[in-house]
Amino acid sequence: MEPKTNISEEAKILLECLTDEEKQQIRRENPFKLERNEAIRKLRARGVMIPVLVELTGFSRNAIHYISKGITVWAGRKRHKNAKA
Repeated sequence: MEPKTNISEEAKILLECLTDEEKQQIRRENPFKLERNEAIRKLRARGVMIPVLVELTGFSRNAIHYISKGITVWAGRKRHKNAKA
């Protein structure tokens, strides 16, 4: 992950705690979306605040909120993780 110069102190602390694999996994550019979203959910469940995840992942606040709640958005429609197809 390329070093960011203007990130919050909380984001710096989290970066120090994550492994290189975890840093790569939560990036927006990660093509493996299910694994990426699961890693973001785990961090959120452990108490990482949404603004910190926004800084580190490149996603918007809304996207992080949807990911952390298990909500998927397809073609502009929201679907909950338990919704039937």
